[in-house]
Amino acid sequence: MNVIEKQERIQRAVLDAIKELDPPVIRIPANQSELRLIPLSENLDSLGMVNLIIGVEDALKKEFNQDVPILGRMSALGQNPFQTSGALMDYVDQII
Repeated sequence: MNVIEKQERIQRAVLDAIKELDPPVIRIPANQSELRLIPLSENLDSLGMVNLIIGVEDALKKEFNQDVPILGRMSALGQNPFQTSGALMDYVDQII
């Protein structure tokens, strides 16, 4: 798998997880990497954030056929990848 294909698969997984939030809390902008995650929406509470993390991990598992524990590696890298969707995608790219 080349770098561009990997990044496209990461983007698809992250955006699919965001779109699956129930209830839908956001509209995906044209520039998908600029979507603010924190605060994502006044409708996204702490349970919604947990659902987002689980959704991203599940989507990554389907896309890459491997477990990708986002929070487990976050503290090791000293990052908060939840500022924007682009930051989350970059973070996932580092840990896969």
